[in-house]
Amino acid sequence: MVKDDGMTEKICASDAVGCKFCVSSEDGQILYEKMKEALLGGRKVSVSFRNVVDISSAFLDSAIGQLYKGQFSEKELKEKVTFLDLSKEDSFLLE
Repeated sequence: MVKDDGMTEKICASDAVGCKFCVSSEDGQILYEKMKEALLGGRKVSVSFRNVVDISSAFLDSAIGQLYKGQFSEKELKEKVTFLDLSKEDSFLLE
């Protein structure tokens, strides 16, 4: 996790979960907590999936889906959260 300009927090998913496989909902929870903390702190979030070999829908639901079920609006999330370094297949899964 790197704090960029004070306004954007960059999070590397593989660093956050400690491996290159983002498949378990427990690991998704770890990423969710990091994203939530940054958003509650008023920062934007940039999540990189560089070096991630495999991503599951269970991981994404736990990490990303929870953001849409909580205290953040869809509009706020679209403005403040970006995802980088995803393959076409993983981008589709994220959508």
